[in-house]
Amino acid sequence: MKRLVLDAVTLAKLGEIRETVQVCDEQGQIVAIIGPPTYFDTEIPFTDEEIEELRRQPLGRPLSEIMRDLEARG
Repeated sequence: MKRLVLDAVTLAKLGEIRETVQVCDEQGQIVAIIGPPTYFDTEIPFTDEEIEELRRQPLGRPLSEIMRDLEARG
């Protein structure tokens, strides 16, 4: 991850953030969306075992099955 060092005035403004905020340039174009540190403190609602089980499950369908469905549509 890269770091951006900010001046004291900007840091003071950021210190007041209590929700996510769009950071824009002078033309109003969004350059970043930031939030307070607690915004990123979310707990994963799954146990390690549940995550492992989900990783082991196959994803999607075989290409041959997809092609068969597409050919059947005409």
